[in-house]
Amino acid sequence: MDGEELQTIPFDKSTQRLETRIEILPGQHTVTAVAYHAAKDREYEASVDFDLEIGDMRTLHIVAGKTLGKRLSLKLN
Repeated sequence: MDGEELQTIPFDKSTQRLETRIEILPGQHTVTAVAYHAAKDREYEASVDFDLEIGDMRTLHIVAGKTLGKRLSLKLN
């Protein structure tokens, strides 16, 4: 986020769900997710921009590894 790596998660299963919580200061931000597919030696990247006000709580869904559609997607609720 904003040029700082927040978390690295190694995936070793075809289906895995992970939940984490991070605290972000109010203001304009960009979150970028990067997924690396080792078998294809390919990297996928997706970003989302958002603005937080004091007291805002948002949920970011990151989906990686789909066989159909986008290989990596971000959705901010």
